[in-house]
Amino acid sequence: IVYLDDILIYSREKSKYREHIKVGLYTKPSKCYFYTKHVEFLGFIVTPKGVVIDPIRVKAIKKWPEPKFYKDI
Repeated sequence: IVYLDDILIYSREKSKYREHIKVGLYTKPSKCYFYTKHVEFLGFIVTPKGVVIDPIRVKAIKKWPEPKFYKDI
């Protein structure tokens, strides 16, 4: 038995997507999003253009003071 909690299935075409989800995965429909073009997943934002880190995750880092000397790095 294998238990996966967070998975993401990506397909460029709806027909391929249907094939991918028919491989025997059991899901809870209330926790699923189908045919969406934007999803937040494990701290990242996934879109057709690519994957970027969620800005909320780097918010604190952006507030750090800029290093002025090599020893500050």
